[in-house]
This record gives sequence, C-alpha cells and structure tokens, in this order.
Amino acid sequence: MKSKLLNRIIVSLIFGPVTLLLFWLGGIALQIFLGILTFGMLFEIRKSHNDKGLRIPFMQMILGEIVYLALVLGNSIHFIGAIFLTFVILGGMHIFRNDVQGAIHRIAVSIFSIVYISIFISMIYSLRNLPQGREVVISLLFTVWITDTFAYFTGMLIGKHQGIIAISPNKSLEGFIGGLVFSIIGSYFLVRIFGLSAQMIWMLPVAGGLIGQFGDLFESLIKRDLQIKDSSRILFEHGGVLDRFDSLLFSAPALYILYILLGV
Repeated sequence: MKSKLLNRIIVSLIFGPVTLLLFWLGGIALQIFLGILTFGMLFEIRKSHNDKGLRIPFMQMILGEIVYLALVLGNSIHFIGAIFLTFVILGGMHIFRNDVQGAIHRIAVSIFSIVYISIFISMIYSLRNLPQGREVVISLLFTVWITDTFAYFTGMLIGKHQGIIAISPNKSLEGFIGGLVFSIIGSYFLVRIFGLSAQMIWMLPVAGGLIGQFGDLFESLIKRDLQIKDSSRILFEHGGVLDRFDSLLFSAPALYILYILLGV
C-alpha cells in the first residue's frame, strides 16, 4: 500500500509540473504534447479492444492524429476533409479486403475513439488560444485536480452512499459532492489570482467540477464494458494516459462551449 502511494506521489511530482509548464507555454510545445497524448490514448483504446478480440486497425491512430492536427493547425475545411478521409480509408480497408464480419463495429469504435480523443483534446488548445487563454486553461487544470483530489479524500473519509452508479461502485455521493464543493471554492480563488471574468467563478466548477466528474465516469463506462481496471500501466499506479486525462477530455470542450456561447 505504501509503495503504491509512493509511486503515485512520484509520478504526480514529475508529470504534474511538466503538464502545467506546457499548458503555460502554449504554442508548438503544447501542440506536440497534446499530439503525443492523443497518440497514447488512441493506442490504449486500440490495444484494449484488440485484447478483447476486436481488431482495430493501426490506421485508426494515424487518422486520429490527422484529425487532431487538422483542428489545431487548420480550419473547418481541413477538419471536414480529415473526417471524410477517415471514413474513406477505414471503409476502404474493409471493402477491398472483403473483411465484412464485424466491419461496422470496428469502424464505429475507430470513429468513436477519434471523436472522443482527437476532437475533444484539441479543445484544450482552443482554450489556450482564447483571450487570457493561458490563465483559463491553467485554472481549468487546477479545478480538475482539486475536484479529483477532494472527491477522493471526501469519499474516503465520509463516503457512506456508495454503489449508486454501478460502473464505478467505489465512488460515493459524498465524494461527488465534496469534489464539486471544493471545485467551487478553488475556482473562486483561481479567478481572483488570475484576474479572470467573474463568470468563470461558476463556469470553472460546472466544466471542471461537474462535467469533469462525468468525464471520469464516462471512461469508467468504457473500462467496465472492456472489463479492464486501467487503460494501461504506463503511469504505474496512476494507470494510463487516458486515466489521467479523462476528466479534461470533457471539461475542456464544456468550458470552451460556455466561453464562446456566453461571449465571456
């Protein structure tokens, strides 16, 4: 138990500051970092499905990177072209190989993975390019971390109502509420520290505290369906890359949508 906790702390002390630094720098450094994360998460989903007997083509990972690059470097027509290319290539691979059995299932999983990972993760870069984007994306990252940390400790200390959501039986109602409450408190101070719009006081908890926890549950749904504990073991006790960024995959698009729609 102590060695597992020590491993978690060591990985956090290394991975956390590096992530913060790259989010702070933005530009090509962040593009490369998010591209690596995209490839890693697509690899984890592909391997998890392959291990269960569903042969997802390696091309899924390449197409996922193309879609990601089209979003962060191009415009809407580049994105549409990348999605069109994804359908043509994935469909063509099965058509010309006469690989009919389970083809739609494999193609659907591939496209789902690309939407879930490549498109959603690009929203982090979109956030970073907004006015005060550096402060916004760092605040969101801290909000997600605060939510995860206090949801865990609140659930561990006073969590009595567990098993409400079957896909994640160890999570408690108290933990969920604790994470949300502390995300509100943390967001208030983050807005003050970074000089953000007053609307961010509620937008950050909604995106990072509420939607972020949904993102964690969404990945739990995938893992429960695949009957696996972690997306991989690349980060030791922290699991895989997807395990570390599942909340951000949902909270970043949520905050970006709120920001644009409300004209903050």
